[in-house]
Formats: sequence, structure tokens, C-alpha cells
Amino acid sequence: LAIEQRERANEEQTVAWRKKIKLWRDWIVKGRDRATEGVTNMQAIRDPRAVPALAAQLRQANEPSPLKLLYIEVLAHFPEHGTGIGALTYVALNEADGRVREKALDVLERTGSQVAVLAFLKVLTDNDNKMVQRAGVALGYMKRPETTTLPLIEALITEHKHTVGGGGIQPTFGSGGSGLSMGGKPQVVKEKLKNEPVLHALAALYPGVNFGFDQEKWRAWYVQQNTPRDVNLRRSE
Repeated sequence: LAIEQRERANEEQTVAWRKKIKLWRDWIVKGRDRATEGVTNMQAIRDPRAVPALAAQLRQANEPSPLKLLYIEVLAHFPEHGTGIGALTYVALNEADGRVREKALDVLERTGSQVAVLAFLKVLTDNDNKMVQRAGVALGYMKRPETTTLPLIEALITEHKHTVGGGGIQPTFGSGGSGLSMGGKPQVVKEKLKNEPVLHALAALYPGVNFGFDQEKWRAWYVQQNTPRDVNLRRSE
């Protein structure tokens, strides 16, 4: 019964925080007399039951960037809250404003969240090259060489598919004058792309080491660095 009562109280407080944060947000957005009070109230939040509401607001695509920066500032006080870490990880990858992504990564770097590292590693294999590059930037912040070095090496050059052609009716121009022709069928084209942010992440992990986009040299170097010095790799006779 005590557990049920405590859970009910927590749920009630979570709902109450959602209402408060929405109210303070409205004060800030309207920019009137109570805007400063709204910011002050937000910055003073220390109750973890407010995190779900803050995280939900942070994930909103159309939320103004200054507000997102404020939410991130507050979420930094809850480094072990899974919902907060999830929201920070989401905006670090998907937010359009680079300032917001950088602020989220600053907080995640301080938390050292393994959950965030795993999420970024997964995105290194995304078909969207923009996402691969953002994941590379993120892993450069996290500084986890023991788990990220090999995936980063593999992501130095990635292959991506995109569709070309199939544009329907196309104008034509020739010696016989202009005219119209039917476009060809769409074709899927594969393209290998070099990812500068991934290379920068490796450089951040290993200052002074740089093999560019030569993945074979990176792999050979990594194996050498992680082979015990007193191990004889030749087969004993």
C-alpha cells in the first residue's frame, strides 16, 4: 500500500510539473512582465519528477532554440535520469540548430552516458550520411576509445544509396528543335563518401595520430597498439 501511495504521489507530481513548465514556458514566449520569473523558475528546478516534462518540450521540433538551451541547462542537473539522457541524445542527433546540438553534447560528455554512446554508434551505420557525420561529432565528444575506435574506423568511409532519374516528362533540345520525352526509370545509385567528422573524432581520441581516410593503416595501427608487447605471434615449433 505504501508503494502504491508513493507511486501515485509521484505521478501526481509529474503531472503538476508538466502544468508548471507549460505555464512558465508561456510566460517566457510571450515575453511580458513575468518572462524573467519564468526563466528563474525553470532554472531552479531540482525535482527529478520534472524531467519527463522538460524532455518532452526539448524534443519538440518547433520549440524556439533559446528555450531548448534552457531545458538542456536544467536537465544537466539530472545526469543519471534515463528520460533526460534520451532527450539529450535525440536532439544531439536530430536538432537543426547546431548550438542546441553542441549544448546537448556538452552535457552528455559530462555525464559519460554509455546509453548515449551506444545510440551514437548505431547511427554510424545510418543510410543518411548527414546522420553518420553527426554521430561522428557526438562520439568525438564522448571520448570512449575502448568501445568507439573500431566503429569509427569503419565509418571513415561509408556507402550510401540514393535514387536518380524517374523525373517523368523531361524537355529535350536538339537539331530538330525542342520537345518532350519521358524520363527513364529511377535508379538506385551507391556512392562512397568520406566523413570528415569521423576523422576528427579519431583525432580527438588519439592526438598526434592521423592516417587520414586510410582504413587499413588505422586498423593495423589499432591492432599493434592493443597487442601485448610480450606476446610472440609466431607459431611455436
